[in-house]
Amino acid sequence: MCSRGTGCSPSKATPRLTCNIRTSASARCSKLDAPFDASTAEIHLNEPAEIHLARLLVRFGEVLPTILEDFRPNLLANYVLELARAFHSYFEACPVLKAEEPIRSSRLALCELTSRTLKQGLYLLGIEVPERM
Repeated sequence: MCSRGTGCSPSKATPRLTCNIRTSASARCSKLDAPFDASTAEIHLNEPAEIHLARLLVRFGEVLPTILEDFRPNLLANYVLELARAFHSYFEACPVLKAEEPIRSSRLALCELTSRTLKQGLYLLGIEVPERM
């Protein structure tokens, strides 16, 4: 679980876990004919919230080496919290399941990519992530 010195507390971990569960629920509720594969979806970034979320997702590859080299898990905890907050704003501003294709697939892909990134970040912090609450 969260340990001292990581910058992670139970009160800060809750939004991250809730965010990951919300992204998983969106994928389950999408009612697609086949399982959704984010790797094949074309990403359309039109709304400011989509652009901000995509930029944060790209930053994970830049943040991770710094965290590992400098032994600073607090930076990872801050990144994961920032990503969870950005996803929450995105989810409020951009309807995922009500959007028409190809925007819906794009938004589902952003949800899936956010979920994967949150899971990886939380795993590195030693936090287990439930699929459902």
